Parts: sequence; structure tokens; C-alpha cells
Amino acid sequence: MPSDNEHMRPLWVATLRATSAITVLADLDSTCLLESRHHSRGGVNHCDRTPDRLHGKFDKVQARGMSSSARRRNKHMAGVPGGHHWGVDSSFLRIDQPVAPGKPTLFEFVVKQAGAVPAFWGRYIGFKETQLRPSEITFLRRNSPSTRLLLIYNALGIGFFEDTPRNSGAERRRGNRHAAQARAIASGLGAPAGVAIYANAEPPVRKDGTPLIPASGKVSSDWILGWWEGFGLVSASLSGGIYGNTNGRGQLAIGGAYEEALKKAFSILSRVVRPPLYAQNTQRGVKSPKPADINFRYDAQDPPQSPGASKVWQYAVAFGSDGRPLHIRDGLGMFDTNLATQGGFDGMWELAPPGAPPRPKVPGSKEPREQPPLEEERLK
Repeated sequence: MPSDNEHMRPLWVATLRATSAITVLADLDSTCLLESRHHSRGGVNHCDRTPDRLHGKFDKVQARGMSSSARRRNKHMAGVPGGHHWGVDSSFLRIDQPVAPGKPTLFEFVVKQAGAVPAFWGRYIGFKETQLRPSEITFLRRNSPSTRLLLIYNALGIGFFEDTPRNSGAERRRGNRHAAQARAIASGLGAPAGVAIYANAEPPVRKDGTPLIPASGKVSSDWILGWWEGFGLVSASLSGGIYGNTNGRGQLAIGGAYEEALKKAFSILSRVVRPPLYAQNTQRGVKSPKPADINFRYDAQDPPQSPGASKVWQYAVAFGSDGRPLHIRDGLGMFDTNLATQGGFDGMWELAPPGAPPRPKVPGSKEPREQPPLEEERLK
């Protein structure tokens, strides 16, 4: 008969049991989960389940006689820059979905390929083809409750380009409406008020990587301003994020529009706000999804006048079924890899294990009113 601890052990532990070193980590983790549940019923929790602290406990166990090769195997997060967190994102494949018939789930596949449990997982809301499902949230709560959710709003045709001729008021209203819609969807999934949501400032694509909507025009600073206003301009400094190309090159670069929107926000508030960016700028030469193989510093390529604005960085994209990056013509990969600053990580949705009390709301935040579904707008 398996012990109670075996039943409680999260799925990622079983996935990483390939080495004796990870077996010790599994035992520590099941103890943490048991103590966490005891703590939720009024007991004392002596175990901090954050990955860094858990790995620290494991290092102490190793130091008491484990082999040097086992110690090296445990350094699966050694390449992550200090003060940052490693995670992934996926679009068409769900976290709990088998990567192929009879194969492991995408979560298990990522853990195996990367040799590490993601500290966060980016998932899309707002577009049915890539929509985060409640089953994925339940899956993470049961199997890896320390993995946070990074929410990306990806509705079809959100109208973030400038109109021709320009209609600043209409662009701003579109941004405002989509912010309300994004907040309502997140709330419907159970996300706490004030959680960060990043608008995807790139047209949605099909499974083969081709765009559903032509990419034409310039990203609108008024749309961005309206998006921020939908969160409240002050609150947007924490929650109204933008995802896209921040480095100023290419048709869909968002850096210039972002900085124009900052100036407009300052003229309204007479104070500086700097909502977060999620930078999609790939690092050259990345051939492995393993965080242990990271050999570069955090360099998200912020807009010139906004150093530190990029709180999350998608540094490599399109890892395929063999754990290697695909060429863009091969279509979409199964997952992308990311780094987040502490501030970016703090803004993500922190999941509670099953049976735990709900997370407290962010101070000063308000629950959004339920919004009617938006008609799918077409980009001009």
C-alpha cells in the first residue's frame, strides 16, 4: 500500500524522480505540501515551498554525503540570473493536455525537457483557440501549486493599431473596453483582483504560425492609454501590462507607442506611472530550454526612455517535440522560455493548493463588473 505521502506528492515530483538526488527533493516537497495543509487548518508551517528555499533545503541534504555528480544535477536553476525567476508559456497546447496520444502532459514534457519545474507559466485568455481552461488551473493546484500563472490577453482583433484616418478617441475607447473584458475573463477564472494581465500587441496566429489577421499599421499609444485606464491609471502600474516587441525594430514594435502613452498618462495624472512590459525579444544562440544552460544576463531590451519597464522577458521561442527550437517556418512550438524580475513575478497569479483559503485581494483593487462579450473587431 502506498503511504499517504505518496498520494499527496505532486506530479512534477514523479516526473523528476529520474535521479536519486531528485528523490530527496520529492520527499521534502511532499512534507511541505502536508505541512501547508496543516497550516491552512491552523497549524504551524515550518516549510517555505518557494522553489529557491526548497532547493536550499535540498542542497543541505546533498552536503551531508551525496555524490558530486548528484550535486551537479541539482543545479538545474544555476543559470538563472540572481533575483529572477524562470518560467515558460504555451498557446495552443494546454498545460494538462498530452503532447500526443498516449504521451505525457505538456507540463510533464516541459519538466523533463528543462530539467526544472517552471516558477510560472504564461497562458492566454480571450481567444477561444488559446484560452486558459479551468482544468489547467485545477491541474496546477494539485500538482505544482508553487507555479504561478502569467495571464496574456489575446482576443481576436483587439484593434491596437492606429486608425486611418486617425481617431484617437475610438482607439482609446477600444483599449478601455478590452481592459474591462480582460479583467472580467480573469475574474471569471478565479484570478484575484489586481493580478497582472498583459495585452498581446501582436495579431493572433493559427497553429501553423500564420497570422489570422494581417499585421499592418502602427501600434496606437491611445489604445495603450485606454487599456491602462481600464485598470485605473494608478493600478495599471502593477496590472495593465503590454506584451510585444519592445526593442524598437520591426512593424509591431511597441516601445515608441508605450513611451507616448506614458507622456499622455503623465499629463492626466501629473505623476509618473510605468505599467509593466512583457518583452518578446529573443536571445541569439539559445538552443536549450534548460535554465541551467542560461549563460547571459537579463536583457529584455527596454524602450530607450524606460529602463526597467520590462518585468518579463520571453528570451527564446518555439521549442518543439524534441526539446529543440524550431525554425519559424516550421510553425509554432510547444512552449517558449521566459525570465521574470521579482516585480514581474509578484504580479502573477499565485495559486492556492486545493482546500486552502482564498488569497487576499490586492489592497485598493476593485472587482470588475461583468462585461458583455465583445464583438470581434477587425484590424485596419
